[in-house]
Amino acid sequence: MADQSIYTVGGTVAPTEDKTYIYRRADHELLDLCRKGVFAYVLTSRQTGKSSLMVRTAKTLEEEGIIPVIIDLTKIGTAKATVETWYVSF
Repeated sequence: MADQSIYTVGGTVAPTEDKTYIYRRADHELLDLCRKGVFAYVLTSRQTGKSSLMVRTAKTLEEEGIIPVIIDLTKIGTAKATVETWYVSF
């Protein structure tokens, strides 16, 4: 029998999982800003859906013919990098 779970434990909620995703004002605001080409930050505490918001927004933009780009800054540099060397690696 296939897994029928509607829960996502840890990590990003898949953009197709409408059953578990809670839409917020931020969903509409970020999508609107991206459509207008406005740079935006999403700042909030840990485990509050930032990555899920990012993935869903990117998927919607892609469906509209806009090519989204996601850059994971944690993959750049090393834990031992100074501010200067991190920016050079960027």
